[in-house]
Amino acid sequence: MKTLYSINDNYKPDPRSDCLLLEAGNGFLSFGVINTKEKKLFRFEHYIADRINEDIFTPCTETHPDWYNTDYAHAFSFFTDKNLLVPSSFYHDGVATAASAVYGQKQKQDYINTLKLYNIYCIPEKISNKMMLLPPKAELWHFFSVCLNKASHSTADVFYLEFRSQEFFITFFSKTGLQLCQSYNYSAPQDVLYYLLKICECFSVHRAGLNLILSGFIENKSTIYHELSKYFLNIRFSSLPESVTADPAFAEYPAHYFSSICNLATCVS
Repeated sequence: MKTLYSINDNYKPDPRSDCLLLEAGNGFLSFGVINTKEKKLFRFEHYIADRINEDIFTPCTETHPDWYNTDYAHAFSFFTDKNLLVPSSFYHDGVATAASAVYGQKQKQDYINTLKLYNIYCIPEKISNKMMLLPPKAELWHFFSVCLNKASHSTADVFYLEFRSQEFFITFFSKTGLQLCQSYNYSAPQDVLYYLLKICECFSVHRAGLNLILSGFIENKSTIYHELSKYFLNIRFSSLPESVTADPAFAEYPAHYFSSICNLATCVS
């Protein structure tokens, strides 16, 4: 396991005002602390696995005992590709039952009110076992549920791209609404370009009018950004949600590094 970022790790959370945020996916884990009264991000850490199927959750919990402290508010977002988006008009109990039977794992669902969609997903056993140790009031969402809940309607085609190490997530909205939610692995910048151009071809998207909004661990001096700029004219980085700010300790880092975990914070009830 490697620690890629550890920002303001001396900050001690206050259970009276702070919420602990966790994001987990294929080979990565992010941890953040946000003050729910000030709506300010005070701490952030990001870990990646050294090898396939490495357990990075367990060693992190050993150094972060607060993760299981019931005095804190908790929000947990994780990614699994075993999910199904169903319009509310087509949803019934049999859909969830069928999904559980197919995937053969513990099943949960999120309702995305802004889009009138249900996101039905099955929780991998290794994640489920860790979740059982979290406080009962911990709030849980699928990664795409958080993305979709915060995506805004656009009059143009938009690719929202969230980058992690060797993986990126895309949420594609056309003028008529949501078209695609998917994750892709990549080992070279050309892989990212290939997938995006293929999506444009499949959905008849005109690149001249397409907007790319980037978040996660990507910079404008990176090779990936350079390759994207050859084919796409309208590229910008995401920002923090309007209601959220960050501690001065984050000033030297791009805001789009933390937009994902801050979006998770805005979902806390």
